[in-house]
Amino acid sequence: MKKSIITTFFLLITVFCFAQSNKIEAVDWLHPKIFKAKSFTFKSDSVLFESKNCKILEIRTLSGITGYFVESDATIQIKTKGLNEKCSAAMFRFNPADVDSLIQIKNLEEIQDDAFFNKSLKVLKSTFRHCYHSGMDAMIPDKEAYAIDFFSPRIGEVLVSHNEKEIIYYNFTLRTKM
Repeated sequence: MKKSIITTFFLLITVFCFAQSNKIEAVDWLHPKIFKAKSFTFKSDSVLFESKNCKILEIRTLSGITGYFVESDATIQIKTKGLNEKCSAAMFRFNPADVDSLIQIKNLEEIQDDAFFNKSLKVLKSTFRHCYHSGMDAMIPDKEAYAIDFFSPRIGEVLVSHNEKEIIYYNFTLRTKM
């Protein structure tokens, strides 16, 4: 128990320190755009997330799109950990300049879905605070840095945080570094 508390504390300090050099911008949580899409793909050198027939909440600041919350039956592959997991939802955070190189969305259509909006905000009140944040304001990740917080039926809630120096994997369900 003591070890998991120390590990959690270390992770939070590490993520906080990475974020301190970043610009802080407000997110309009009352009027985010909601979409449906035929597919949503996030692809980096070490992570591949693929979903079909998904709902998406856009996380936007003055600098542009800095994240998405995606809900659908999806898969995530983490090459450096040898993981291939099914997941039901994920939050993505990235620098707005990297959106086109990391994200591909097919057949994106803006929709009105109050149930998805309310559910997303309830999840994001916790999940958004796992990376690149100052309260509920967004810290803009450095270029080529990103974080993914995903929900897997098998292993629970997992954060993947990547910057130019390292990749951190943390299981919030088990409260342990992976």
